[in-house]
Amino acid sequence: MKYTFLITIIVLIVFGSSSCVHTKPMTKTIHRNASIVGKVENFQYYVSRNIVLTKSENPDIIGKVAVKGSIKATYHKDVIQITSSTEGALLKWEKDADGNIIYYVAFEPDNDNCLRFKQKTQGSEERIYLLYDDNETHAVNYGDEVYVVEWKGAEGLKASRGKAQRDDKMGKFKGKFKGVVANETDDPHLLVKMNIKIKEKENYRKAAGRKVQVK
Repeated sequence: MKYTFLITIIVLIVFGSSSCVHTKPMTKTIHRNASIVGKVENFQYYVSRNIVLTKSENPDIIGKVAVKGSIKATYHKDVIQITSSTEGALLKWEKDADGNIIYYVAFEPDNDNCLRFKQKTQGSEERIYLLYDDNETHAVNYGDEVYVVEWKGAEGLKASRGKAQRDDKMGKFKGKFKGVVANETDDPHLLVKMNIKIKEKENYRKAAGRKVQVK
């Protein structure tokens, strides 16, 4: 009973007083409290707003980001949209030299296609933001290719522009049903949805009693 009560308190701390169906920005506090009741890898992750990844055609940008093999430019426009309703799985997490946690989250079946998230500043309640391999261009290494991240939509597309715009709107719409509310006032950061189910077990027995042994 004491153990169940303790777990309940921890869950309340993790989720707060609101319903647990909504996502929350991932923080060190949530990571610490969630680790007590389970593995953080078992929770569902989202990005806070729709983002668009466009494969870079600029050798200068590609040269700034570590990729395997030789530097090469491509003229095939490859665009990937990750909406706020797209589920992500935490592959692993690790700490850097300053003690900040880096999260590796995959939004596609291929584990190589993952994004990294990290705190910008110290603090237990600070949000975990998308980590770029090049801050100036917002370039990331995604599946051993260099992509530039944007979050203003897919205006650069031609034939696929209409579909991208529909995906953009539907992503926000679907996200609300999953408890994900797109945050367009801040840079992309990591959200977590923790569905913790507590199964209570009890052991019952009647005390047998004990007679006093007269000495």
